Amino acid sequence: MQTKKPCDEMTADKPLNLVAPELHQIMLTELSLKNIHPYDIKASGISDKDGIQVKLRYGDGFKQLKTVFFKQEDTERTQEVATDFFQNVGEEIKKVMIADYFKMMKP
Repeated sequence: MQTKKPCDEMTADKPLNLVAPELHQIMLTELSLKNIHPYDIKASGISDKDGIQVKLRYGDGFKQLKTVFFKQEDTERTQEVATDFFQNVGEEIKKVMIADYFKMMKP
């Protein structure tokens, strides 16, 4: 017989601005350069002893998902890696948002 595991607070998704404020700020900066607003995405994170896993949901109904893991020992490179990740995912978000717009406007 299987029993449900209680929700472990350490592994539950939490808003990115609470888990990693510095990554949240990098995300906001990079996505705003592509005219993507905070309400266009849902950013969450999971922090553990090895690092931080960031999850970005976007698109119609927030069905699209991108994840990345930032290792704890790479703290000096985190800003560079995060900037690259958010720039790349920003392009994908922009394409999905444009496609969703045209689907919505289609008669």
